[in-house]
Amino acid sequence: KSWRALRIAARSKLASFDKIDDSKKLDVIFHELQDEDQDEADDEQAAAEDDMPDNRGPIIISGPKGVGKSALINSLLNQHKGVFATVVRHTIREPAEDEVKGKTFHFVSAQEFNQLRDGDRLIEYGTRDGSEYGTSSKVIDAIAESGKAPIIELDLEAAQFARDMDFSARYILIKPPPTEAYQARLSSSGYDDTVIKGILSRLPEELEDSKISGLFDVTVTSEDGLEDVTKSLSEYIFSKEDQVNGEESKGGEGDHTLGGENQDPQGDEEA
Repeated sequence: KSWRALRIAARSKLASFDKIDDSKKLDVIFHELQDEDQDEADDEQAAAEDDMPDNRGPIIISGPKGVGKSALINSLLNQHKGVFATVVRHTIREPAEDEVKGKTFHFVSAQEFNQLRDGDRLIEYGTRDGSEYGTSSKVIDAIAESGKAPIIELDLEAAQFARDMDFSARYILIKPPPTEAYQARLSSSGYDDTVIKGILSRLPEELEDSKISGLFDVTVTSEDGLEDVTKSLSEYIFSKEDQVNGEESKGGEGDHTLGGENQDPQGDEEA
């Protein structure tokens, strides 16, 4: 796994460790972030034991931009109260007008983000539109400790990074609808023609079989809308045969398609 170590090292900045005076006292680089991580679990109580899936390991929902990730996650949350909780990611950018700190993202300084990254507390991280984003392992652990199954929304590159880091989860891909319907969805979501053209031009490479077959455990391609997509995915998550976790989560060795061939979950404005 030396290639993975080199990849991590190449993307890391270790300047934050310069502040350590005593090698036995490493807490100095993390103390500012402890309260935020420990306070991650939401107020909603976990569902009754009988209503929980046997496998409560993390679930990663991924796919191209604007394909319906957020809509599917919200549908799962609404249909299975107290079973799942979304993992709020960290970013160094400023919040938009309609975004809420700790709900939309954890908005942190570049220094705080570097502390998370350099302390191996991110399962994935990267730059999007000029800003750093990452997913904290402590946030995931806090949700798991609350009794719920963590759901993580990631783009394709971030999902690949998490898999390369050997992060154990069920990796679920949402494929876009046919080109014409997908283009209309992106347009109705507010993307301009230039952005849409770029998204569509990247699809063949992003969804190349050699890439996704080794990355995802399940592909959602139902053509029957959000309700049936949610039903199919729920059946997979709650199935007694769903044991995709830890060393058993091998992506291409067990990936399969749920539902039909052309899924188009409606209602996702951005993700």
